[in-house]
Amino acid sequence: MNPYTVLNVDPHATKKEIIQAVARGMREKKYTGRELAQAQKMLLDPVSAAVQEFIHCIHWDDVRRSLPSLDGVMSDRGSIAGLKRLSIGDEEA
Repeated sequence: MNPYTVLNVDPHATKKEIIQAVARGMREKKYTGRELAQAQKMLLDPVSAAVQEFIHCIHWDDVRRSLPSLDGVMSDRGSIAGLKRLSIGDEEA
């Protein structure tokens, strides 16, 4: 759960803005009271808020787009069963 999305606030929201967002969220009924309370608790606790800010500053859609696609990676092998496990001690054959 992304508390910033649930409460519709930015990562630098003040305590007052978070509390107002919870009240607004309760009126809009887009999320349950429990979800709103969890999001509020996450953002009002300084340690939890720092963790959430770190986690949610990453734009996951951009990350997914930048990763190479795995489509067709196994097409020449046929299945995962054909793969070997490698370890640090393996020597070249």
